[in-house]
Amino acid sequence: PGALLLGPLAVDPAYAGQGFGRALIAEALDAARTKGKRLVVLVGDLPYYGRYGFQAVPPGQIRLPGPVNPARILAAELAPDVLGSYRGLVAAR
Repeated sequence: PGALLLGPLAVDPAYAGQGFGRALIAEALDAARTKGKRLVVLVGDLPYYGRYGFQAVPPGQIRLPGPVNPARILAAELAPDVLGSYRGLVAAR
């Protein structure tokens, strides 16, 4: 409870570099905050998503079903210091 799994996000290559990805992420994080979510998790590249407040989840802390590289599981805290309170397998509700 209180967490949201985001993605996949994609922008057509014809529109790359025009801010659409940034806008998608900002809108998703704003909507999550509005709905009272405390954590947003996604699978992605830290160099890209890090600029939007995402950080690497410690290996094994949060797991996703299926084949997922644990080094690519990222999270953005929407409340102070909440990442540590989430652990285990992500499941849909």
